[in-house]
Amino acid sequence: MPEPRTPRRGPAHGVDPARPLTLTVDGEALPALAGDSVASALLAAGRLAVAPSIYLSRPRGLMAAGLEETN
Repeated sequence: MPEPRTPRRGPAHGVDPARPLTLTVDGEALPALAGDSVASALLAAGRLAVAPSIYLSRPRGLMAAGLEETN
């Protein structure tokens, strides 16, 4: 049986809990772990809104931060 092209990885693959660090986002220090993504650190810190909407200034989260978001 041939080897899979991509290795199976768990949800925390690459995150090292033994190496905590601090990220600074918009002047706010957030705890994170080495190998963690900025998005994951924002969510873990309870920061759900990352930017206001263009027209009505409603809070937008990480999932609405792309170009496909119409407002």
